[in-house]
Amino acid sequence: FDASRTPISELAAAAADSPDAPFITVGGRTVTFRELDQRVSTAAGGLRALGVGEGDRVLVVTPNCVEAVVAWLAVQALGAIDAPISVEAPGAFVRYLVNDLQPKAAIGTAATLGAVASALTTQIELSVVIGAPDDGGNHVRFDDLGVSVGEPIDDRMVGTAALPGTIMYSSGTTGPSKGVVLSQGYYSSLASAHVAINGIEAGFRMYCVQPLCHVDARSAVIDALRVRGHLALGTKFSASRFWDEVEAHDADLFFYVGTMVHLIFGQ
Repeated sequence: FDASRTPISELAAAAADSPDAPFITVGGRTVTFRELDQRVSTAAGGLRALGVGEGDRVLVVTPNCVEAVVAWLAVQALGAIDAPISVEAPGAFVRYLVNDLQPKAAIGTAATLGAVASALTTQIELSVVIGAPDDGGNHVRFDDLGVSVGEPIDDRMVGTAALPGTIMYSSGTTGPSKGVVLSQGYYSSLASAHVAINGIEAGFRMYCVQPLCHVDARSAVIDALRVRGHLALGTKFSASRFWDEVEAHDADLFFYVGTMVHLIFGQ
């Protein structure tokens, strides 16, 4: 366990030594290590200006997209705690989770935040909307963070591996869903294990279609970050298209869960 390694410190290192290398491709968009690093600093500055700080909890409910990765890392750059949930979470689960979490803010698309709001009787203090037009609603546009709302920060929290980084809720199959606290250093430690055990090499191309509310997708991001690889994030699993997508991205490895294998080989 290296206490100096966190997703934030690793992103800064990658942006310094491999700035123009492609890092993540999702939804037809590709960002480099430097571009993602800059976007994290910018978004973190906007969130800080809106009052988000160390220890605050931020709900993230969005499909796989560049902004979902930026939101996760920007929250942790402030020492705050992100809590990702599925865009398909039912209303009763959303109410339970929000009551348990007591989030300072929520980040998502207009559709996902609308679904969250409709499930609640008491609304979350701050809503940050990805991709929504500035229609005068009670929200802040994600693209305005650090631009017209606050300014980019250069004092991100690094070397704070023991800090709580994420609260990831269990599925609830064995009782009420529980919030599992993952430290910031957890992600980097997991990457160390993956690289050593699976022989992941520098520059590997990876593919993952699991949502970013799942630990697999998040570990895929940090694995690619560790080896300066290129991660393609899918947006929706399809057993019939899976191998075509792996081949299209020329992936050296892909991430999966057991049920995916059964469906893929059932084609």
